[in-house]
Amino acid sequence: MTEEIPYDGAKPMYFVEDIDNKEELVEIVKNTIEGLLKKK
Repeated sequence: MTEEIPYDGAKPMYFVEDIDNKEELVEIVKNTIEGLLKKK
């Protein structure tokens, strides 16, 4: 899974090439949850 910076000054975001790929979307959600839990 790759991260991209969509514009200058933006935080890195996941680049989703195939929105129909269930496994990739699940991985993005899991990584997002982990990141949110670490910030607490």
